[in-house]
Parts: sequence; C-alpha cells; structure tokens
Amino acid sequence: MQMVSADTLAPLQRRLAAIMMLDVAGYSRLTEADVEGTHRRWMTILAGVVRPALEETEGQIINRTGDGAMIEFPSVTLAVRAAIRIQAGAEALEQVQPPDRRIRLRIGINLGDVIVEHSVPGIFGDGVNIAARLEGLAEPGGIVLSETAMQLVDRTDFRFVDLGPQRLKNIARPIRAFAVSRDPPIPPRGAWLRLLPRLKPGRRLLLFAAVLLPLCGGLVDAVVGWYLARVRAQELIMILPFRNLSGNSDDDYLVDAIVDDLTNDLARARQGYVISSTTALSYKGRMVDVREIGRQSGVRYVLEGSFRRSGETLVVNAQLVDARTGGNIWAERFSHESRTLADLEDAMTRRLAAPLDFQVSEVRRTGMVGSFAADGNPLDERLRTMALITGSFTPASSLEARTRLERAVAKDVQSAEDLGLLAMLLVSDYLNNWNGASQADVTRTEILAHRALAIDPDAWRAHYALSQVHRVRAEHEAALKELDRTIELNPSFAVAYAQKGNELLALGQVAAAPEWGIKAATISPRDRSLSVFHWVTGRAYFVAGDYARAVEWLEKSVAERGTVWFSQAWLASALALSGDTRRTADTVARLRRDFPDYTLPRIMEYYDKQERFQNAAIKESLPRLYDGLRKAGLRD
Repeated sequence: MQMVSADTLAPLQRRLAAIMMLDVAGYSRLTEADVEGTHRRWMTILAGVVRPALEETEGQIINRTGDGAMIEFPSVTLAVRAAIRIQAGAEALEQVQPPDRRIRLRIGINLGDVIVEHSVPGIFGDGVNIAARLEGLAEPGGIVLSETAMQLVDRTDFRFVDLGPQRLKNIARPIRAFAVSRDPPIPPRGAWLRLLPRLKPGRRLLLFAAVLLPLCGGLVDAVVGWYLARVRAQELIMILPFRNLSGNSDDDYLVDAIVDDLTNDLARARQGYVISSTTALSYKGRMVDVREIGRQSGVRYVLEGSFRRSGETLVVNAQLVDARTGGNIWAERFSHESRTLADLEDAMTRRLAAPLDFQVSEVRRTGMVGSFAADGNPLDERLRTMALITGSFTPASSLEARTRLERAVAKDVQSAEDLGLLAMLLVSDYLNNWNGASQADVTRTEILAHRALAIDPDAWRAHYALSQVHRVRAEHEAALKELDRTIELNPSFAVAYAQKGNELLALGQVAAAPEWGIKAATISPRDRSLSVFHWVTGRAYFVAGDYARAVEWLEKSVAERGTVWFSQAWLASALALSGDTRRTADTVARLRRDFPDYTLPRIMEYYDKQERFQNAAIKESLPRLYDGLRKAGLRD
C-alpha cells in the first residue's frame, strides 16, 4: 500500500455549518424483535419522509449509519423546518404499528465550525460533536438544538422550550439546549401593520385592495407574517462599501464610516449576524460577483449600493442581493438633505435597516456636530480617522489617526466615540510597539476610556480599550469582562472574539480558547487581522498539547503574515514536538533568516519580562515551547 505523507494532503478547510444528527431511538431493541420488518420500515421512512423533506429544505446527507444520518443545511431555520416535517411524517407512517414497535426518531441540531475533509468524505469538529450529543438529549419523537443555533432561527415559525445548560459527554463547556415545541406558533398579530410604512402609497392601496380586504384578520397576519419572515435575513449578511458616484474621491471616507456604523448597528440586532466591516472593506473598489463573495466569505446576503452627494444632499441607492443566485431581493432609493453629518448618519442607518426588519438600537451621537462644508469639525475628524484605520493599518496611519482624534477631542470633549477610538489607538500602539508608545499611553488610555463611558456607557470602543489595558496589566478576569461587553455591544467586531480566546487561555480555560479564534475568522474571513485570529487559535492548541492542530493554524498565521517572529517560533516548536523533521528545519531556517536577533535566550527573556504572560497556562507551556525550539535547532 502506498503511504501518503501528511504534508501532501490538501489543506483542511473550515466553514460554519448547520448540522442535524438523526437517529432511531431504541433501534437495537426494535431489530431484536423484528430485524427485517424494522429495516424495511426504516428504509421507507428514509425514502418517503426524510429525503423529500431534505429536497424541500436544501438538506444534504453527509454520512449515514445503519440507524441514523448526519445532514447539513444552508441555515438553521431550514434544519428545524426539515426536522419538524421528518418527525411528523415518521409518526404518520408508524401509526399503524403497536406503540412499543413504532420507529421514533431523535434529532439534534447545532450551528458550529466544522472541518471539511475531502480525502474521507464528511465533516468533523466540535460543531458535529455537539449536534450528536444534543440528539442524545432529545426524547423519542423530539428535536433539541443548541442556544447558538436557536438564536439564528426565525422564531415567527417555531416555539421553543428552554432546557437550560447541559453537560455533554466530551464537551468541556456546558451547552444551553432548547427543545422544539410541536405546538403551533403564536401568529404575529399586527404583522401587516409593520409592512405598510415600507410601501409607497400606491402599493399600500394595492395591498389593501388585493389582499387585506378579501381576507380576515388571522389569515392576513399569517400571510404577511410569512412575507416578513422571508424578508428578515437570518443567515450571514455582508454590507459592502458603497460606490462613490460623486466624482469626488474626498467623499470616500464618509461612506466608509457610515457603512461601518451601519454594520455595527445591525450586528447589535438579536436576529442579525453581520460580517465584519473589515472583511467587507477588503472588496472596496473591486468588481466582484456577489456569488463569488458568498463562496469566499460564507454569506447568504449582500447589501450593496452607491451614493452621490451634491452640496448638502445625498442620494443613496441600495439593494439586498441573494449571494447564492445573484438575484435582487429588494432595492431602495432615497435622498436626504442635511446640514449635519450626524443627522445624515442616523437617517441612512435607519432607512437601510428598516427593509431588513432589524430592531436597530437607538443611535447615540453625543457631541457630533459640524456641517458638510466645514473641514476639521469633530465628526469629520472621526470619519476620516475611521477611513484611515479600516484601510491599511500601519504605524504611520495610526499616528495620523491619533493626530486627527486629538484635534477632535480638543474641540468636543463630550464625544464618547472620539474618546473611545483615541483610547483604542493609544493602547494598540503600545501593544504593537509603534510610535514610541509607553506605559504613560496605557495610563492615558484608561483615563480616556472612562471619560467616554461616563458620557455613554455603551461606547464599545471604550470597553475594548479597557480590556487591552487590563490585558497589559495581566488583569485577565477584568479584561474578559470588558471583552464580553464589547462583543455584546458590537457582535461584528471580530478582534474582540480573538482577544477573548487569549484571555480564556490566560485564565486556564484552555479547552474553550481555540473556538474564539475560529469564531473571529468566521465573522471576518478577510480581516487584516486574520493572521492574529489564526495565531490565537494555534497557540491555544499548543498550550492544550495538541501539536498537530497547533501546526495547522500556526502555518496559516505565518502564511498570511510572516513579519512577526513569535508565530514562526511557536510553529517551529510545534513542528518539532510533532516529529515533522523536514518542515521543522525549513521553519527554523526561515526564523533565523528573518529574525536573526531572536535567539533562544532572547525569546526566553521576552516571555519572562512580560507581565501578561505570567499566568499558569502560559507559564506551563513555555518550557515545552523552549524544548521544541531546542529540538528544532535554535540555540544561543
């Protein structure tokens, strides 16, 4: 038999997937009583119930066992819909059997990160394992799903029973589970009233004439409620940078910042899952088919558009596109006249959010003043700063952004967003060792962040800045608390997810740490910090002692950004400890070439001096890091 070397295999691929695990309850007992009859009836359920339900809901059987199946769906809503149809169909077929002989199914559903393995057909990973454990929780005839999955289900169609946190076999963290109720959903009374403001006057009249008048209350609510449920985007959505048709490139910064705010506001909505604006901005200025964007970033919907500004009037065209087909779902055009940027930003955010049916929280614009015509006003400085830091982030762009924000906060001491953003930049420069930043800048970061939160307790950038201050001071529990608040306020800020993985690692929660780096990469798959997300994941696996997975993620980090010494050093050590001699030699040779000053004593000194590494999990892993580097051949 010809042996295949691990390094000749195609790199592993990961994606976010809605997974259903289906199993026959008590199959061994049933086959012991009647093996042939049970098998025939199970095959009948598969062919006559399961497969038709999957065809209607776009489900795909990934793997089959004798009495069960693993099935993948494009969305959790489709998975739950299929599960209900399968259970109802199976029950109908089995009604003729005695109660103790009936085939009854258990179904578990989860949304999670999975590994796609092409050499052995199937998908693997925690996302699959959790779905399998949830299936074991289900009663015969029941459906159980994780909280992660339940949050992305269209709840106008289904009802749920909270089962509370569950301890699942071989899953370190408790998983909160929900059972799907078989009771019919409560009709969304008054849903048609929410539709009317979105329609032009002529279409409102048509709706009344053609739909509302012939039908009665409950049916109207059911029909229009179904329409609204279809409009609501439950799957991943990306908001692309709008094209500037004004003929003035100086306006680019304005729309980038507005789209960034729109992303943040929509991400706060409980029903929405929005790709990070950092990934979205990687498509700026490029003509890319939305179907290709869907394939690259795993999104179902793309919001794109253009704007044209003339004086104080902004004309906006926007359309929501299905990334699977490239077809338009809806289009919106509006013009807005305003003397202030704050007013414009609020109007645009709310106008574009409404057709998506997101419940956008009240937008806070404290202290944001200034007209279009005036350069250098505080809001204008913040918007230009956003354009700087969402592009190619370098020491120079960070310093220019800081300079602009210093001017902004000097003119308006009550702008929570300016204060929070300046705080973020100061502590970022310190952690990156940029622009001569020192401990004094860390202290100032803390002061600025607290000033911002005194003005607006929901200023997410200030919470994130504080998390990094605590990180520098090795106050990991406090850092984790601030990161959780940041994610709550801005669920599309992928960097916070990766940093949460770091803090969990520092607190000794090693098993839970890798998933947060993976989540960061899922939310922003083209992020400029993608190498950091993969680094966080790889180091977490190293600390856990899983060197094979550590190599997988650290190699990605080095491939994306080979200009940092530590990712190369940890990769060389992981390769050596996993016994991969050839790749170890190549990696350590590159480390010596790119970073000749980083000898083993210098690396040991670096980790011994940094306060944030003085925690049990990291300290326990450092001797293994050094041992691997010695095996790799790194010396004094």
